[in-house]
Amino acid sequence: MKKILTWGITILLVFMTGCLMVFQALSPTTEPGKPPKRLANVEVETVALREYHETLTLPSKLEADQSAMISPEISGRLETWEVDEGEAVEAGRVVARINTDELEAQLDELKAQLELDRSTVGFAEREFARVQRLAEREISTESEMDAAEEALVNARLSVTRTQRRIDSLTVSLDKAVLRAPFSGRLEKHLVEAGEFVNSGQPLAEMFDLTHLRALVDVPDRYIAFFETENPAVQKYIELAMPGARQDIVAKVEIPGPQKLTGGTYQGITLDAEVVRVAQASDPMSNTFEVELRFANPGNALREGIICRSHVSFLTYPDAIVIPLKSIDVTDVGPRVLVVEHRSGRDYVAVRDIEPVSIEENRILISEGLRKGDRLLVSGGKGVLDGEQVRVVMENGVLQEKAYDPGMKAADWLGSGV
Repeated sequence: MKKILTWGITILLVFMTGCLMVFQALSPTTEPGKPPKRLANVEVETVALREYHETLTLPSKLEADQSAMISPEISGRLETWEVDEGEAVEAGRVVARINTDELEAQLDELKAQLELDRSTVGFAEREFARVQRLAEREISTESEMDAAEEALVNARLSVTRTQRRIDSLTVSLDKAVLRAPFSGRLEKHLVEAGEFVNSGQPLAEMFDLTHLRALVDVPDRYIAFFETENPAVQKYIELAMPGARQDIVAKVEIPGPQKLTGGTYQGITLDAEVVRVAQASDPMSNTFEVELRFANPGNALREGIICRSHVSFLTYPDAIVIPLKSIDVTDVGPRVLVVEHRSGRDYVAVRDIEPVSIEENRILISEGLRKGDRLLVSGGKGVLDGEQVRVVMENGVLQEKAYDPGMKAADWLGSGV
């Protein structure tokens, strides 16, 4: 009985397994339903026209508007300094004096010699007159007349030579007084009082800091744009850069000091004007030196400060400028995505663009977009041409809520719902 029971249970299990297999084979198969497509949440910005300035931003170095080396024109011992180091002086003020004891002694001798020469001229004139009267009465000879005339001429020449030496010494005495060539500030004394100095030797340097000049090295391909009166440049801009006009606007930026926690304090930006454009390039860098001149506020800035110069040379009155982050660089060139509204829904379209110039985090383009286009600026990662998307933010304004009210608006973009 035990064997019969065991075999009976086994046969029953086999039979039931077979039935299940047949039932499963005969029952219709149903595929699981596909989940609904999740739309990418994106941010768009309406393309608008704005003024754009194409600008060169280059490092530059400040120089005083005027600087001069104080040097004597005569040799001698430096008698005194009349101006302290760092002192402000007016134009024409006495800065230093060269000792003139020897020159004054020579001048006294020459003045005495001049009186003697003049008395000699008086004697020679009287002698010449006497001989001339005798010659009229045919008492004196011709040789006596010639001798008297020669003595008078020599006496007068002696007076002239002495007077010239006096004038020369007077000029030298005047040169012994060193004066400020312009209003400014005297730099460090390079020679101490009592030292012997030679003609042309530097004694001190003066700076006029009421205005400063920023020296900028401009690349050769941009230097032609600084010629504002050149019709050839105007024609080139008209043909190569439609919509642009030549417009030179210069500014000098003085960076702020470093912060202890990192970064810098706010600097200052000053308006400047282009006062000189070099006609030849530097042979080493092949750049052209351009000078920008600007007023020094409170004479606070000094020569030698390193700063940044911004020179705008072209202006686009109606330009299309888009965020740099909206551009995707592909193997076929730069592209952007725009969102088109069709049949009540938003779809993505690809546009090829032509970049022209970059300004911080925005870029000027000449082709590919038009005024009023809805440019996709965020959330477009992985989105394909023609794909439907959900616009959750447009021109900085929230359009609809995401499925999770606790999620930040900035986190919606690209998350998909």
